[in-house]
Amino acid sequence: MSNQNVKLKKEHTHEGVKYKADSVLNVSQADADWLVDNKIADRQAEPVPEAKREGKKA
Repeated sequence: MSNQNVKLKKEHTHEGVKYKADSVLNVSQADADWLVDNKIADRQAEPVPEAKREGKKA
């Protein structure tokens, strides 16, 4: 299964890492579907370089 980039609409913790709104995550298709369905994130077409991703352990 391929991964999908999503941009968070609000703060969210994913796999123990707390992310701010507007952070872009590369997640599984199933996680992307869940995040979009629950209005937590929007899909993104372009990949984001690792250095641009935000997050810290919660």
